[in-house]
Amino acid sequence: MQIGFIFSLILAIGVTIFAVQNADSVMINFLFTKVKVSQALVIFISAAIGAIIVTFLGMIRQFKLSMKVKELNKKVNNLETEKGDLEFKVEELETEKDKLKLEVEQYNKDIIEKEATLKGDAIKTNGEEKNTEIKENNQ
Repeated sequence: MQIGFIFSLILAIGVTIFAVQNADSVMINFLFTKVKVSQALVIFISAAIGAIIVTFLGMIRQFKLSMKVKELNKKVNNLETEKGDLEFKVEELETEKDKLKLEVEQYNKDIIEKEATLKGDAIKTNGEEKNTEIKENNQ
């Protein structure tokens, strides 16, 4: 920003020197009128109109940029809110996953215990059947 100001100041000084050195009267034809005016005055007015136009265009650009910044800030806020919601949901799902893992582990333990019980009962039943057969054969 300061470089632009310094450049503008140097340009203004250059225009002033040029205008003072060319202070002769000139005939200006504009639309349907003719006016005799100092060339320095024409240069100053032209430079001033140019500066006003550049300032106006810069203000329009600045306004558009500020509107874009507001829009992007709104998007950022919405995305941050969505991110927070999703992080909360991830935590809930991880908690649910841990609970389900514990349930699966408990079911697996129950299955192993029941299988062991069934095997034990089967072995016991087979042993009793063999004992019964041996007794019957012995009789």
